[in-house]
Amino acid sequence: MSIFAIEEQPYSEQDAEWDAFVSAHPHGSILQMTAWARLKSRFNWISRRVWVRRDGQLVAGAQILFRSTLFGIIKIGYIPHGPLVNWEDREQVEVLFNQIDLAAYQNRSGLLLYEPLLWQESWPAERWATLCHDIGSRPEGKTIQPPRTVLIDLSGDEDAILGRMKSKTRYNIRLA
Repeated sequence: MSIFAIEEQPYSEQDAEWDAFVSAHPHGSILQMTAWARLKSRFNWISRRVWVRRDGQLVAGAQILFRSTLFGIIKIGYIPHGPLVNWEDREQVEVLFNQIDLAAYQNRSGLLLYEPLLWQESWPAERWATLCHDIGSRPEGKTIQPPRTVLIDLSGDEDAILGRMKSKTRYNIRLA
């Protein structure tokens, strides 16, 4: 009988600092958290982080997931719901993307996809296309992650939660 040993890298101070930054960032997402990278590592993704500090504090960063495809010939990089940066601060964007480019090069990535969590109302297509062009990338209409997320408040008891739903939704839930 074989005995399996399962080991995981311990949660470090750097992980805690990164997760606190992601949680506090206006565009932070669970897809940029340490736990997400660990989950993806079980499916052959490797994570790398890059960040920018100002006066010792994290101000921008990205958790990049890398994976080999096509028999290991091509490696892709993917930044789900990131990078996390102040898109209005051109210098911060340029510095971060220089670090992202370097990480992609060092990890031999032939393609890098990034999908920041920005609303189309605040970033019209023309403005986004200009920014992408300025940092050396091009916008793509198709995304991997859904472009919108709905947050549902699950606090309160079951009757209160169901009371906030449409009657047809309540009916379907009870039917299931």
